[in-house]
Amino acid sequence: MQDRADLLLVLAVKETGSLVGAAKRLGVTGAAVTKRLAQIEARLAVRLFRRTTRSVMPTPEGELYC
Repeated sequence: MQDRADLLLVLAVKETGSLVGAAKRLGVTGAAVTKRLAQIEARLAVRLFRRTTRSVMPTPEGELYC
């Protein structure tokens, strides 16, 4: 079952294109977003985003999750 907070976090990352941008939107720290996203991905056993030093892009599975 998906938690509403999880969906909001994933959507914020997708819409802002960054973990820091999502953190600012949600009013939490970047570390909190990173940790929660890792927990969501571990629970689902799938990567939702491709992360580089310059961007965060949804994977095909990440697109479906949103």
